[in-house]
Amino acid sequence: MHFTLQTPAQLPSQLRSLRNARGLSQADLGRLLGLSQSRVARIESGAAQVSVQTLMAVLAQLGARLAIDAADAQAPKARSTGSARSAKQDW
Repeated sequence: MHFTLQTPAQLPSQLRSLRNARGLSQADLGRLLGLSQSRVARIESGAAQVSVQTLMAVLAQLGARLAIDAADAQAPKARSTGSARSAKQDW
């Protein structure tokens, strides 16, 4: 499956759909993640903010991954500062 999210508000329902597709209850997913069922419920309702680390853990348990599609964006260019080391640090 491929989901394109346009807003953060779309994420909770997609997580819930993925969990249901895996046949997991909120309590099951919570146990796998070391979270309470109520925390999973808050994540799925959009009432809780989650760190990127937690989001990645949830996605991994659901057999999903995060992909960033930058097709319409240009990659940032390193500033020319005269040295490769400083350009790498600036990026």
